[in-house]
Amino acid sequence: MSIRKHSKWSGWWVIDVSPYGRSGKRERINWQGTESEAIQIEADILRKARGGPMVAPTFSELLPDFLLYYKSEKRSSTVKDFMFSWHELVKDFGDLRPTHFTPIHIDRFKQRRLKDGVSKRTINKNIAYLSSLITFLVNRKLMLALDFKIIGFPLKQTTAPLPEVPTPEEIAKLIANAPNQQTRLIMLLLYLCGLRIGELPTVCVEKIYLDRGCMYVTGKGDKERIIAIPTADLAEELKEQIEKVGSGPLFINPRTDKPLKSIRKSIISAAKAAGMNQRVYHHLFRHSFGTHSIMAGTHQRTLQDLLGHVSMSTTNKYVHLAAETLMKEAGKLGAMVSPGLTRPEKEIEIDLKALVWQLPLTQIAKLLGISDVAVRKRCVKLGIALPPKGHWQRDINKRRDNVTTI
Repeated sequence: MSIRKHSKWSGWWVIDVSPYGRSGKRERINWQGTESEAIQIEADILRKARGGPMVAPTFSELLPDFLLYYKSEKRSSTVKDFMFSWHELVKDFGDLRPTHFTPIHIDRFKQRRLKDGVSKRTINKNIAYLSSLITFLVNRKLMLALDFKIIGFPLKQTTAPLPEVPTPEEIAKLIANAPNQQTRLIMLLLYLCGLRIGELPTVCVEKIYLDRGCMYVTGKGDKERIIAIPTADLAEELKEQIEKVGSGPLFINPRTDKPLKSIRKSIISAAKAAGMNQRVYHHLFRHSFGTHSIMAGTHQRTLQDLLGHVSMSTTNKYVHLAAETLMKEAGKLGAMVSPGLTRPEKEIEIDLKALVWQLPLTQIAKLLGISDVAVRKRCVKLGIALPPKGHWQRDINKRRDNVTTI
């Protein structure tokens, strides 16, 4: 066995392995963990190296080929998000050769990120990007297919909590406090049309059809979908903006002369002016669109098309949000009138003192239309002595014995 304890570092092991036989290059790997893990690492390396290339590059060395493909297939925002994840992935997998990759490395990565205080949802996203890289390498024959499945945290542990959606009145107040006309129009599009902020740069003059009451935007996965222009006021404001711009993207960043991608600061400023205490962000308008649409009676299947969701389960969360909002609003009336509508205590106008020795409490409760617990409490309040435990069972047994004797 070519595994020994490290001479200087406690808890580390040295793995000496020749993946490609005696004539191949001998590799030395330092591993922190248990001896059984080191043995498993060596076994996995030897198994995967059979039939593989004589010199296996690391993941960092293979990354440029992947990025060349990724930039041509994905949106720039997705590539940027991948690079954010790679800044963490490279710490654990950058110098790792694909032939050395094992489930233990995934477990180590997850534990390290948890210690750093990162959410399981973010860790799953990191692992998903790593899976995309590995899938590319396998399809391009740059590494052998894995003999195990890369597993993140369970879905129930990574599902985001339901957002706190403002009421229609709060959204209207927020939009009314927009710092300028352009910001107001963008807020209206995010709310009344359910746009994602990433779709805003794709709103172009050439794809807005005011005579038809619709426009086209490009969303996730470069999928184009049709968006209705729901109000005449929105159509009028769009017309004015089109006359200002002329052609091309509807909203231009004056600093960069490129399509506008964010109005985050303007939204926060409008929220402060509107007196809103909750956190506000671009996607909150989309959440409000979905929730308020359900409250207005929009069918779930129609809402799925309007939002551009692939799965109905994504749309269904707005049903729950709408239900919570409606219950919260209904509770305001209950809180206001409840002091004057308390349930009066039901009067018992019969002789309980005699009745409790004639019938069991369950039968008395049915007679009075209340629970047996309520009957017992009333007896205690009035100081009425109740039959001892087992009284009615003994009475039943006594009558049974009399019948048998006859």
